[in-house]
Amino acid sequence: MITTSVRYDGPALKRDAEYSYWVEVGDEYGNSSFNMESFVYHTVGTGSISGNISYTGAQTGKTVVAAFTSPDFQHDPTAIIELDSPGAYTISGLIDATYYVVSVLSNPVQGDDQGEYDVQKTDPWGVYGTWGNLTPVTITGGNGISGINITLVDGTEDHPNPFYEEEELYSAESKSHNWQYGKHYFVDFEVGDSDHKAASVEVTGPGITGSLMLDYDNNEKRWNSWYKSKSLDLGSSPPTPPLTYTFTIVDPDSTTVKTDVVESFVSVYATNLSPSKGDTITGSLIFSWRGVGLGYTYSVELHDAQGNQVWDSDDLRTTSVRYDGPALIRDAEYSYWVKVQDAYGNSSYADQSFVYHASGTGITLHPSVFSLSQNFPNPFNPVTTIEFSVPRSEFVTLRVFNTLGEEVARLVDGKVTSGSHTIAWNASGFASGLYFYRLEAGSKILTKKLLLLK
Repeated sequence: MITTSVRYDGPALKRDAEYSYWVEVGDEYGNSSFNMESFVYHTVGTGSISGNISYTGAQTGKTVVAAFTSPDFQHDPTAIIELDSPGAYTISGLIDATYYVVSVLSNPVQGDDQGEYDVQKTDPWGVYGTWGNLTPVTITGGNGISGINITLVDGTEDHPNPFYEEEELYSAESKSHNWQYGKHYFVDFEVGDSDHKAASVEVTGPGITGSLMLDYDNNEKRWNSWYKSKSLDLGSSPPTPPLTYTFTIVDPDSTTVKTDVVESFVSVYATNLSPSKGDTITGSLIFSWRGVGLGYTYSVELHDAQGNQVWDSDDLRTTSVRYDGPALIRDAEYSYWVKVQDAYGNSSYADQSFVYHASGTGITLHPSVFSLSQNFPNPFNPVTTIEFSVPRSEFVTLRVFNTLGEEVARLVDGKVTSGSHTIAWNASGFASGLYFYRLEAGSKILTKKLLLLK
């Protein structure tokens, strides 16, 4: 898009709701910058929908009536009202549009300012029409529509409230990675176990003889196979994607079966890596490479001669990065790799090595400033990464706040070493909206915005 304005043509917005948006500026190489703003949508129509909510059961709670502009509820309701008990209702201030009306009897989430409700399987519910065939209610010319009556019925275990969202106990992922030299291909598996319940995890699929059992990582508190010894080695001639893998997760209560698909192998690699063997590094160390085009991100990881990780930098959109890690050792050999990653988490690697010939005992390249970078990606769902730098070892807090100034997450709370640090925030348990993250060290404070869109 080469204009500097655009007319909104999406679903009807929710009256009196706060929205935020971002404008991205991108260059021809895929590098980009973002700026964000927010506003409250105050447009009010003259149309209304009214009727009666009836219920003869024993459950108690708030009666919620909502009007959607989509019968599949893909967007937030345009308007929502809350009654103390079932009875007559009126949703007013509606613009001309077609609506679908639903109602539930539930309890608000405690302390939540977004109007969220803790809908359970057995909560009473009802729709205008029948489930799967809702009756549309169309407002034209700002008119009022009456007689939109709904009868609530109790949800059951066999026929639960359709607005109940059961939280998944486990997540399962399979991702590919391959190396440029030798053209070697692998698949890595990861199973997230938020409640630490799993007793065993078995994976079957292409390239696996029989099955692969995953080891439990007591530090990460999850089942995973990120270790090289547990990665699936497909050799130099892998099966042709898509590759479907089945995860069988057994815990004391049940057996869960999940599948995930490796859609592709990344067939492009970073090239022209610098520095390389024979290069003499006499000052600042800058890693650079030739990129592969739009739609990919880059990461760099540096290792010493014993294979220990010295430094890394993730989620790069540029094709160079300045080293800002601990002092390097004179005349020591180092190796590094540049990872190219696609939108699905599949990746390719190219590696190189060099000898650090700088004079003296090494050059300290720690950042000289206290800084906080914009989170990436932004907007995000549900995980984003935040990077910050401190010029010396000191006590640091990194906290996330909602728009009311309430702390909702504490990502860092303790002493950190000098240099750059990266932390991920998983906001899967939070509502969509605008948040703020604040970095504090002594009297120094930096704050930025981030946007969660589900």
